[in-house]
Amino acid sequence: RPSVENAKKWFGSESFVWNTGYFVTTPKFVLEQYAKQNPKMYLQLEEIEKALDTDKEFSVLNAIYPEIEATHFDNVVLEGLEKEQSVVLKTDFKWSDPGTLYALKQFLQDDDKDNVLKGLVYPFETTDSLVYNYVKNQVVTTIGLDGFVVVNTPDAVLVCHKDEIGKIKEMLKEWDGTELEKFL
Repeated sequence: RPSVENAKKWFGSESFVWNTGYFVTTPKFVLEQYAKQNPKMYLQLEEIEKALDTDKEFSVLNAIYPEIEATHFDNVVLEGLEKEQSVVLKTDFKWSDPGTLYALKQFLQDDDKDNVLKGLVYPFETTDSLVYNYVKNQVVTTIGLDGFVVVNTPDAVLVCHKDEIGKIKEMLKEWDGTELEKFL
């Protein structure tokens, strides 16, 4: 990541584009780049791939994966590409963080109050919410919610304001070593 100073300079120059992480390529090309740019990692990945769907899959994965260098795809593959091997498309995408439950709502059909509902749900005076009920023969009702995510599964219920979605991972870390760990 660039320093704040460089980021401001680059953003202001309009000569740079944001890497959204969307790539159109083939697995063969990516593996060729790993072989060229980081041969050790390529051999490790190849060894894991050979063990997939065999009785050695988990032992090989457990032995090799922790030894793989922790590095980013951009550093291993993208930075080593020749100019002729890549094309950058500049376009105007609307931003959405696909890493959140609430972002899912943007891609699903809303009702007339901007709710996305799944399963047996009755949203009374509820707006701008995502309510998923995965339990058959059980109704989820909401009253007066605005901007909430509600997920009901057979073994857990999540109720969270859309602005707090980012804290789910933090909360789940606290479950490690407790009686709640079995629900992870």
